[in-house]
Amino acid sequence: MLEIHGSRRYTGAFAMFFPVFLFFMLVSPNWRPLRIDTKRRIAYFWQFGKFYITRYDERTNPLSALKPDFHHSSLVKPEHAALIISVPHETDPDKTANVDLGIYRPACDFQDQVLREFLTDYMQSLNPDEEFARYFKKEKRLWSDYINFFYHLSLFPTRGYNEKKTEAKIQQWLENNPEIY
Repeated sequence: MLEIHGSRRYTGAFAMFFPVFLFFMLVSPNWRPLRIDTKRRIAYFWQFGKFYITRYDERTNPLSALKPDFHHSSLVKPEHAALIISVPHETDPDKTANVDLGIYRPACDFQDQVLREFLTDYMQSLNPDEEFARYFKKEKRLWSDYINFFYHLSLFPTRGYNEKKTEAKIQQWLENNPEIY
C-alpha cells in the first residue's frame, strides 16, 4: 500500500516542514555588519554580545590587519569565492571572529578580489565619504535584490548598534591599546 501512495507521504512531509523552515528563517536574527572608522583607523563589530575590534596601519596594506582569506567550497567555482576577514576579540587577540563579505550569487566574477581592492582603497582614502559616495547610490534594482530581501526578512526588527555602548567600548579599547606606529 505504501508503494502506491509513497508520493503523498513526501508531499505531506514537505507541506509540514517547509512552513517550519520558513518560520526559522524569519526568527533568525540579522547579523551585525562590520564597521570601518577611517578617522581612527579601526574596524569593529558586535557578534552575539561580544565586541571585536582591530586597528590597521594606513601606510601599509590596511587589510593585512584583517587577515583576508578567499574561501570557496568545492561546489562553486573559484570566481564565486567569498572574502572572509578575521577580526580579533577586544580582550583576547587570539580569539577571532570571521566575517564574510559579499553576496551570493556574486554581483560579478571574482567578487572577493574586487571587494578586497575596494576595501583597501576605502581604508587608505583621506576622505572616503566624499570619494566613494557614488558607489553607495543604487541606480537600479537587480532580480537578486528581491531574493536578498526575502533572505534577510526577519520577524524581529534589525537592531542597530547601541551607539553609546559601542563608543564606550571603543574608547576603552583605544586607552588599553595605545597606537605604536
